[in-house]
Amino acid sequence: MPQLNLWLALGYAVAVLVEIGAPLLLAVALARRCEGKWKYWGYGVLVFLLFQGVTRIPAMVAVQSLPAFQQALKQPAVLWGFLLFAAFTAGLFEEGGRWLAIRFFVPAADRRWNTALMLGAGHGGLESIGVGLLVLVGLVNYLAIVLIPAENLGAPAAAVEQARQQFASMQGWEPLLGAWERVGALAVQLGLSVMVMQAFLRGQRWWWYALAAHTVVDFTSVGLLQVAAKPLGQSRAVLVVEGLVTVYALLAFWYIMAMRERGGTPSPRELAPNESQ
Repeated sequence: MPQLNLWLALGYAVAVLVEIGAPLLLAVALARRCEGKWKYWGYGVLVFLLFQGVTRIPAMVAVQSLPAFQQALKQPAVLWGFLLFAAFTAGLFEEGGRWLAIRFFVPAADRRWNTALMLGAGHGGLESIGVGLLVLVGLVNYLAIVLIPAENLGAPAAAVEQARQQFASMQGWEPLLGAWERVGALAVQLGLSVMVMQAFLRGQRWWWYALAAHTVVDFTSVGLLQVAAKPLGQSRAVLVVEGLVTVYALLAFWYIMAMRERGGTPSPRELAPNESQ
């Protein structure tokens, strides 16, 4: 039996704690310090669940599983077109869902900065928790593979050996990259939520800004991984992508704080008569 890589197991465990714990702690902090209402956190959870979890994601998985589509993806033009389509539809569904939630479930009196943050914390929080649960499954699989004899796992010996080789090739810090990405993505989700809120404060063009921003973030992140993987190798390419995600997270944080300083409400000059809600 292979030896347990304690650092890898610890990396998985820390990643799970961050990906599940961080969004929950953020929600508590926003509720206490910014007087955010928990019902809007719940609305954010529902938006991600409905507009990604039970609609877009299953549809995308079904399309990508088609053998003919897998063959078509070998063509660079098809691959890049699909990456752009995936990024655009992610923005369309998520920002569209956010707009609908604010339009129909957030009264005008609550269309403020702190409400947008709670919506974003629920939206990005469910996404992060979902990833954390998958990482937890990965940790359980790793521990099972290294601690339980192969004949007792109830899986084909070839599959067990392949999984062991994959885990053996991993460094202890690699699971932490996913946790870092979730923290950055959570900041981006909060920023996008604040931006969609501006559609009801400063004019509907702000929803288009949010759609464009979401598309750019998703497309450049996956696109950079495609470009960097070959010359740098997969592990180094992931590090480069996480650097880009960090930049986007810092920009989102700057935007969030800029909107807070302005009180989350528009000036008379910014809000045209035909754009008021």
